Parts: sequence; structure tokens; C-alpha cells
Amino acid sequence: SGHWTGATHLAFDHGKKANPNIYAYGRMDWNSKVKGKTQLRLSALSRDGDLIVARPDIVNAWDGGNPGDLAVHDCLLVASRFGPDRLRFYDTSTVSPSQRGKLLGSVDLEKPHALAFDRQGRLLVVSGDRLLRHTIGVFPNPLSEPEVLIAEGLDQPRDVIVDDDDLIYIAEWGKSHQIKVFDQQGKLVRAIGKPGGPVTGPYDPERMAFPYG
Repeated sequence: SGHWTGATHLAFDHGKKANPNIYAYGRMDWNSKVKGKTQLRLSALSRDGDLIVARPDIVNAWDGGNPGDLAVHDCLLVASRFGPDRLRFYDTSTVSPSQRGKLLGSVDLEKPHALAFDRQGRLLVVSGDRLLRHTIGVFPNPLSEPEVLIAEGLDQPRDVIVDDDDLIYIAEWGKSHQIKVFDQQGKLVRAIGKPGGPVTGPYDPERMAFPYG
């Protein structure tokens, strides 16, 4: 936000029903003239240039370097936000130079930090310090009862992504400052980087500080 107007988050649609004209989706949390407020902006990067998915209302300013996230699968875009804590769902199938995305609905969820779809189209959500997995259903109640993959032990999780082998990567801050890798059952497979975060002294290429994105 401020003078830098690039996207804070990017997402790619791996679904078979992805909009073929859109190659990536971006999110910005734009400074507002109202003190303590920000505006969430969602865009699509396409062959026709930058397209508008949504320009939601002004909301509370983001908390502690964590404005939320976005994820998309089969033209269903999900954006998380704080104040109030909520997921918003958009249909991007008809996004074009003359048309924005369609708001399908919203779901309240506690501290929805990070979002990702796996290759089966299930939605993973970092809610507080837990990792939840939802199956997408029919609106207006699109989320199934959550499957709790990780109930405790995450250290200020900030971002999540799923790779082609269905391994789950979570970026942590706190005392960790590592990337933790989990299997589909939420079992820790390995950690990337030395724990501990930023320190003074000689540069250590195996130590990260505030991994994100």
C-alpha cells in the first residue's frame, strides 16, 4: 500500500475449468484516507491487461503484517480479510475488460491468515494457529465442516501452499522463521532453514527472516 501499488499476493488457478484468458490473480491492500482503514483490491492479470475482479468496501487496516490472502480454483476466488474476520467468494469465469467478478457470498472464520487450494479443489485455511481443510459445496453455505489437519504447534503461520505432490508448505514467523512441510494428514515431513529468525552477525544462507509468499 502507500506509494507502492504492486500486488502483495499472487495466485494461480490450477483447476481444469480455469478462465483461459487469465494467467494470474493479484491482491492489494490499498491505503485509505480514513485512519486505521484499508481497501482490499482484487485483480486479474490477462491477455487483455489488468482486469478488475473486485473493489470491496473499506475495511479495518491489516494486523501485524498480515492482511489475509487469496486463492483460486476452477474460477472460484476466495479472499480472506480481517475486521471482520471473513472469507469472501467470487466467480471469475466471466471476468473481462467490461465485467468484474461476481460476489457469491461470505463466510465468517476466525483469523483467516492464509489460503490455498489443493489439486482436488479442497480449500486449506490457516485459521489462527490451526490448519483447516474444507470441501467446497453449494452456496450460500459453501464450506463443509472443517477437517483439522493441524490443531496445535504452528508458530505464527503466515502463508500456505500445496505442491503437485500434495505436500503442504507453511511459512512460520514467531521463534521459527522456517518453512514447515507437512503431508496430507498434517504430519510434519521436514523443515526448511535453521530456526531462530533474524540475528546479528555473519550472514547465514540457511537462516530466514519473516518468510512470506
